[in-house]
Amino acid sequence: MLFGQAGYDDINAADISGVGDTDIPTIYAYIFGGNYEKMLSRDVLRLILEGGVTHYLWGNFHEFDPDKGNYLSRAIYRYLRDEETVLLPLTSPYGPGSRWVKGSGEYAWGNTGFLTRLNFELVSHNSAADLVRTSYEASETVSEAERELWGRLGLHLQFADDFNAAHMYSVYIEPAYSLRNGGGWMELTLGGKLELLHRGILEK
Repeated sequence: MLFGQAGYDDINAADISGVGDTDIPTIYAYIFGGNYEKMLSRDVLRLILEGGVTHYLWGNFHEFDPDKGNYLSRAIYRYLRDEETVLLPLTSPYGPGSRWVKGSGEYAWGNTGFLTRLNFELVSHNSAADLVRTSYEASETVSEAERELWGRLGLHLQFADDFNAAHMYSVYIEPAYSLRNGGGWMELTLGGKLELLHRGILEK
């Protein structure tokens, strides 16, 4: 399966007609990707890939008024419900001015309970793009600012088992290598999960 999505917070007419309507640039965000799954006898192979890019003003909250303040007033969309209003900030997992690619390859070993998954993530972020401190305006200084690079590569090894019809547990270990702006380090994550389900019948 393939997927893609595009979002625009503002569209400058100069990008369409050549004549600009405001000083605000076209503010965009794009995400694309796909997944693939194949049965191999009793085993299962799953592949997932995702990439995206956000403009340096995507999700920007800066609109400061010297008299009123009003930080965090922009790009907070209000969704009205019966009970209360929900605030939905327009942003992304990696913030404004980001380009990323991430993915995983997973192999489930039949009915053994063992699963192996290789995860990777690589992000390039505009060092001058900030949700609050970056002014809501076109800026070549911000657009051409130095970019930060970080990433992670991890190997997830997991075992899960149902010890009866209603209870199950899983344990995993994940060694990983992370990097940020030229420096790197190793990580090790250990974890587990226990599920105890109880089903009953309610009678009047």
